[in-house]
Formats: sequence, C-alpha cells, structure tokens
Amino acid sequence: MITGTMLVKNEANRYLEKALDTYKRACDRIVILDDGSTDNTVEICEKYGAIVYKSDKSMFEVNESIQRQKMWEIACANSEDGDWILCIDADEELTNAEFLRDACKVADSNGDLTIALRKYDMWDETHYRDDRLWNAHLRYTPVAHKYIKDKDYNYRGMKLHGGSFPVCAYAGNMMALDGIKWLHWAYAKQEDRIKKHAWYKKHDTDGNGNQEQYDSILDKNVNLKSIAKRILIGAPVRQSEGVFREYLKSLDNLEKPDNVTIDRFFYLHNSPKLAEYLEPNEYANATTKEEYKKDENTHYWKSANLQVVTCLKNELIKRTLEGGYDYF
Repeated sequence: MITGTMLVKNEANRYLEKALDTYKRACDRIVILDDGSTDNTVEICEKYGAIVYKSDKSMFEVNESIQRQKMWEIACANSEDGDWILCIDADEELTNAEFLRDACKVADSNGDLTIALRKYDMWDETHYRDDRLWNAHLRYTPVAHKYIKDKDYNYRGMKLHGGSFPVCAYAGNMMALDGIKWLHWAYAKQEDRIKKHAWYKKHDTDGNGNQEQYDSILDKNVNLKSIAKRILIGAPVRQSEGVFREYLKSLDNLEKPDNVTIDRFFYLHNSPKLAEYLEPNEYANATTKEEYKKDENTHYWKSANLQVVTCLKNELIKRTLEGGYDYF
C-alpha cells in the first residue's frame, strides 16, 4: 500500500491538481495537512478523495519543519508497517506516476527503504532550468520511503528548506529511478518567480537558503532544457533488407507531438548487412550459432531461438531504463 501525504496552504489557484493527480494514480490513500487555507484548497483535496487534517495554528511563516513533522506523523498513523509513504509538495508532480506502484514492489524485493528521483525545476511548460545554481536534476532525491513502525522520524528543524522527508529517509538502501520524472512547477511562470524571489528575500532571515540562488530567480538569460517525453523504439532484427527498409520508412513517417523525442536501437541478429540503413548509435550486432529455419509460410521456432530473442529483448528493456526513457 502507498500513502500520499502533503502539506498545503492556499494552493487552489496554483498547481495543486497536478500534485493530487499524481497521488490519485500512484497512491492507495491520500492524507493532507492543511496549514490554515482561506481559499478552497481543502475542497479540492477532498474532491480527489483525500483525508484532510486542519492545523490549529498556521506555521507557514514561522517554522515549516514543525508542520512537516506533524504531516509525517499523520501519514504514519494512516499507514501499516511496511507500507510506502510518498511525499511531494503542492506545486510538484510525477510523470508516469502509476509506475511507482511497481517500483515499490521492486524496492521491497531488493530490500530498499527509499525510492529517489531526479527533480526538475520547470521554467515554463516544457523546459527546466539547468545551470550551476539550478541542478537538482543531476542528483537523486528521496520521494518515497518505506514506513517502519516504531522508527524515529525527525525533520531537520529548519525554518525554511528543511526538506520534504525526515532525516533518516536519506540513509539506508536507496533505489534510484530515471523512468519517473519529478517536476517542480514553483518557478514556471514569470509571476511565480517574482513572488518567490520577494518571499524568500523577506522571510529567509536565518540564511537557510542560498542567497545567490534567490537572486538568480529573476535572471533573464538562463539555460533551459526540454523535458520532452523520450521514447525508445527497438527490437531484435533478423529480416530481409527489403522488409527492413519499409519498416524504417514507416518509423520516419510517424506523427508525433512537439514534446516527444524518439530514438531507435536494434540488435541485428545475424544480420550485419542491415547496418547500412542505420546510424552507428542505432544498432549493435548480435551473432549467435543456434539453428534457425523459416520458409514462405512460417518460422520454425526452437527453444534456443526463443532464448536468444528473450535475452536481446531484456537488453533493450535494460537500455530503456538506464537511458531514462519514458516509453519503450
């Protein structure tokens, strides 16, 4: 089971529904701590099936770690020993969120306690910022943790930037994933950036954050990269040249949205001549010695043939995961 937990305050007109949609697809239950919202944030959360707990006192401009500690305790109280707790902020979402269910099962079998993703600071709808000061996407940050009953879970106690997770979530076995992207939308619009810059400059009186990074929020010339969906099309190939040419032609004619990029990779199974139709980075030769027969009517499969094809397809799946592709 997966519990999604979140701390919210006046998120109705921002990115709350992106976060709740992530929880709807990835979680079995959603528990929210509301820090004194005066808009319809609570109603939106309840629309997505969340159980909402309301704080007696707002700590938004006092000490966020106090509320995050309370949020985590509520999530634990709504979870069973061995469940997973997913925690993102109300201005974040996960792509392919439904894949997290399988990821938790794999982590359980591997003995991992934490699942970590790369976080992308979105600067518009399709691009994230990538420079010296904005590079969270270059490392893995915990996003889900396996709940262990009677374990001490404590936050850093910082007024700001105390982290979404208790300190212990950064220790122990961690599974890092690239097939799910963690998108942070807090800076995606110019008006968002102006407000965030002013808020941090006013409230970070303890120096919890990086002042140089605060100042860079309003930079006009920044390095952006596309967050386009990446697809890998691949297969083991043991085919005649004429058929393979037609196949590649059909791939070239595929219609695709602007936010999608497609790569190709083929294992040329005892078919080295097909390499002349591909770029060097689009193939690898796979030479095997098992007997293979076919005629105009059918292929005559044997166990050895199936084993070879299975191994090659597994290698393609491995390439998909290691390459950070969204689809295969």
